[in-house]
Amino acid sequence: MVAIFKESHEINDPYENGETMPCIIESNPTVLGGTPVIKGTRIPVESIFELVALNMPAKEILREYPELDGKLLDEVIEIGMIARQELSRVIPLRKKAVALAQH
Repeated sequence: MVAIFKESHEINDPYENGETMPCIIESNPTVLGGTPVIKGTRIPVESIFELVALNMPAKEILREYPELDGKLLDEVIEIGMIARQELSRVIPLRKKAVALAQH
C-alpha cells in the first residue's frame, strides 16, 4: 500500500490502528449524516472524487474549497487512486467467483 504523508511530514500508512478509512477521512453520524468527509471539514470525499473525475484542475477545486490546501487535496486524490486500483483488482475476481459458483 502507498504511504500517505501526514501534516507532520512523517510517512505513515493511511490507515491507523486498524481503522477502515484513511486517517484523513472520517465518518461521524453528526456530520452530514455520516457521509465520509475530509477530516476536520464538512467536505464530502465523494464531491472531490467527482470533481477529479470531471477533470477539474486542482486550482479550481482549491478555489471551490478554500479550506483545503494543495497537500491535503493531493492526499485525498491519492487515496481515491488507491481505492480505484484495489476495486479494479477485486471486482473481476468477484465476478469470476460468482460465475464459478453458478456452474
